[in-house]
Amino acid sequence: MGRYLVEEKESKDVEVYTIDSVSKSKMLKWKFKQRKIEQAQERQNREASKKLKRKQEKQDKLENERKNIRKPFKKKLRRRDQLHVKDFRKNDPFPGDAPVSEAKIKRYERGEKMEEFGARTKFATGKFQAQEKKLQLASKQAARSELLLQEEAGYLEADEGEHTTEVTQHDLTKTVDITSAQKYFDLTLKEFGPYNMDYTRNGRFLVIGGERGHIAAIEWQTKKLLCEINVMETINDVKWLHQETMFAVAQKQWTYMYDNQGTELHCLKALDSVLKLEFLPYHFLLASSNAKGYLSYLDVSVGQKVMGHSTGLGRLGVMCHNPKNAVVCLGHPGGLSACHYSQGSFDI
Repeated sequence: MGRYLVEEKESKDVEVYTIDSVSKSKMLKWKFKQRKIEQAQERQNREASKKLKRKQEKQDKLENERKNIRKPFKKKLRRRDQLHVKDFRKNDPFPGDAPVSEAKIKRYERGEKMEEFGARTKFATGKFQAQEKKLQLASKQAARSELLLQEEAGYLEADEGEHTTEVTQHDLTKTVDITSAQKYFDLTLKEFGPYNMDYTRNGRFLVIGGERGHIAAIEWQTKKLLCEINVMETINDVKWLHQETMFAVAQKQWTYMYDNQGTELHCLKALDSVLKLEFLPYHFLLASSNAKGYLSYLDVSVGQKVMGHSTGLGRLGVMCHNPKNAVVCLGHPGGLSACHYSQGSFDI
């Protein structure tokens, strides 16, 4: 019995050959050809399945990304509501920001406007313009927010035919609110006066100095006495320094520094015959004016005199400073009203 080889032709006629009639080489060629065809089909099927798998993974990835993205919630409005919103926006009776009067804006302006033509480069000009815009915006916002400031600064208004000098502290305590009345206290010091006094920047501590040598430091809110001494010498002025732990005292001959326990820390012989003291907290400078018409600046951080100026206008018994720009104002007895001094420049 022999094996049969069946070959299908285009005419779909089937011819049957016995194994004896087909050569062995032709048989091997046919088998090799069939194997190649099968391998090619398997390769194509494998590549197609890989492509499908990649496509599916890509779609899954995109779908996951869409799910993870949090879209902003938008409330769906009805057609009627949408029309209402559109009409409201179109018919806004007060468009834009609220107007502010020029008088209010000028009240909050900080000096004159900068001049742009003095800049050397375009970059500097742009910088000046940006800074000027910021200053204008700040003054405008301050003027607009003035409406929210319900508090007013305290002042004293007298009736017709009455002077404010006739109003005493006892009269004020009867008219103010309870909280302000509780801050009132009275110190009866008749032996060593008259007194000079000074408060710290936070308003909590008080130092007093009598002309006959009496010095006392008080925490006035709790009425706690920090220290009390008598230097047995004339005291012209007292002044707190940068903290409530130290204060300066202008005595008859020299100026001294004490701590809040009454211990003497320094004797400033560079400041002699001082009548008035002023402390500049942002410069750490102690300004003093003496009976010889001399103005001095002393750096309290190193304890050295940094500047001095002789006015030549006599005794300097009046002195104060502007806390905004640290300019010192002096009063002279020779008919001149005031002199203005700043560190590095002296203008009369």
